[in-house]
Amino acid sequence: MSDVPDCRGCGACCHGDTMWVHLLMNDDERLGSERVRRLTVLTEHGRGYFARGMKMAGGRCIAFSDQLPDGQSGCSIYEVRPDICRDFTAGSPECHAARARLAKE
Repeated sequence: MSDVPDCRGCGACCHGDTMWVHLLMNDDERLGSERVRRLTVLTEHGRGYFARGMKMAGGRCIAFSDQLPDGQSGCSIYEVRPDICRDFTAGSPECHAARARLAKE
């Protein structure tokens, strides 16, 4: 049995607060201007510093969908997802910590 969890339907790594899914300039380019307008938010962090992140709804990234076209759950923008999501490894200590946090909610 694999110790890498099935990500479909989980989305624990997609749960967090504002700026949980932090974007970089190349993420904006990959997402494209329409998705940036629809899915992201620009937040001021003081002294003129602004950062872009994915919008959150109910504590979860709005790109996570409970109803993808294939009838499953998961990231609706998987092919163009942000770097922070690309770097997150299923089954890693961070993954298990995110799952534990979500289970406590």
